[in-house]
Amino acid sequence: MLTEAELLDFLQYLASLASQPTPADLSDVIAKTDIEIQRLGWTTEQGREHLIKVYDKRSRTLLTEVELLDFLQYLASLASQPTPADLSDVIAKTDVQMQRLGWTPEQGREHLIKVYDKRSRTLLTEVELLDFLQYLVFQPTPALDEIFIKTSSKQSRNLLTQEKLLGFLKYIESQPTVEYPSRNLLIQEKLLGFLKYVESQPPVEYPTDIDAEY
Repeated sequence: MLTEAELLDFLQYLASLASQPTPADLSDVIAKTDIEIQRLGWTTEQGREHLIKVYDKRSRTLLTEVELLDFLQYLASLASQPTPADLSDVIAKTDVQMQRLGWTPEQGREHLIKVYDKRSRTLLTEVELLDFLQYLVFQPTPALDEIFIKTSSKQSRNLLTQEKLLGFLKYIESQPTVEYPSRNLLIQEKLLGFLKYVESQPPVEYPTDIDAEY
């Protein structure tokens, strides 16, 4: 029913539609973002917050192809970053060293604040924690006389008498040795453990209460 001119016009219209790019199928890209989000451990809320902040859109289906590819690239860059190191083993090693030195939690905290301006080992970076461990390792084990001085200072609180401490030392010397480099080291470590126990006890109000407590 069309004239020749109308038919040619219709043909031209159809040709123009065929030349236009078809909408891209972005389902594969969205699936890849799903994988990256799962790898990062992101929640749905975290993903939505990022989309709103960066693209001002609440869903990936609302993103353009360029925006979606940009989002995928961002997620992949995060996934390629190294995960935080598990420092629990290093912290455990500092526990061993602090016990060897007879440090109390307060002494450790004071050192951390002074050197790193942080109150806890869990707040230290990996480099700082390793530096703290190295510092502890290079501190010499306190000699017996140093332990006596520390423990004797507790006499001002009426916690322990010199006689009782010497009696405890005699008890330690009577125990069989284990696989330590020397008996002296065994005595030092046991005394350090006992000192830690003494420091944890509340002060005794009167000297006569010592017999009742110990």
